[in-house]
Amino acid sequence: EQNKLAQLVNKIKNKEIEQQLFVEQIKNKLKVKSSKNVENPKLDITLKMEGVVVEYKGKRELNKAEEKKEIEKEINKYLKSEVEDILKKLQQLMIDPVGFGEYFRMHHQGKWTEELTKKVIESVEYNVNVEFKILNTGTLK
Repeated sequence: EQNKLAQLVNKIKNKEIEQQLFVEQIKNKLKVKSSKNVENPKLDITLKMEGVVVEYKGKRELNKAEEKKEIEKEINKYLKSEVEDILKKLQQLMIDPVGFGEYFRMHHQGKWTEELTKKVIESVEYNVNVEFKILNTGTLK
């Protein structure tokens, strides 16, 4: 999916190094795989993203491949944590605005009830994987 979204502002503290990134997201792809089991609901969520670092403030030299890979790892870790936090909050609130319950309903034999939806929402186990790739960079400070 090709779109230009609001910039992702990311502050990363890693090994006493504070960095700030401004990233424009260029492409994103979401893949969701369900265990299809209402009794033991699990979802594998893979978010693949590509973006342009439009501004970077930090000690790393992003024109070096190994430094760029380290930043990508840190962005992946940061975004994974953010997604997991959001999913946990939604689970605590017992809401499913994304419609993840649908991944179980469509494989369920028999009548789907509101109770089954609640059961899935409160007990689903998420496995989140984020793969962010820097396409290129802009201003580096």
